[in-house]
Amino acid sequence: KFDGRTTSGEDFKGHEIETQRPSVGLWVENDRTEVLIHAGAALPARAARVFSTTEKNQTSVAFRVVQGWSRTASKNKTLCLFEMAGLQPGLAGAATIKITFAIDEQGVLTVEGRDMETGATHAEKTQTLDK
Repeated sequence: KFDGRTTSGEDFKGHEIETQRPSVGLWVENDRTEVLIHAGAALPARAARVFSTTEKNQTSVAFRVVQGWSRTASKNKTLCLFEMAGLQPGLAGAATIKITFAIDEQGVLTVEGRDMETGATHAEKTQTLDK
């Protein structure tokens, strides 16, 4: 909260507007953003979702990590491309991958993928997120 005086000598009272950090998520089919950590979440923050393969004999997956205000993924900022290889080939949907986002107090995002069948993991840190 703050008080002040305009250049014409009028008094006013106001409130600081809190800034929010945009949502962070994954670009999924049909140009949608699957939000994992919502805008303005208190830090540190952590969230996870499970995804499955979409094609027969798929041995790798790639996820585009995005940050922004829109549910339309292409309107958001791409932070990184997260790739996970070494999945066991099988039917579409057979391999499941748990994707975890963790944002520390400084706003640094770590993305981790875990193959739910083998337990194999891959983690990647990205740049500090926009505020």
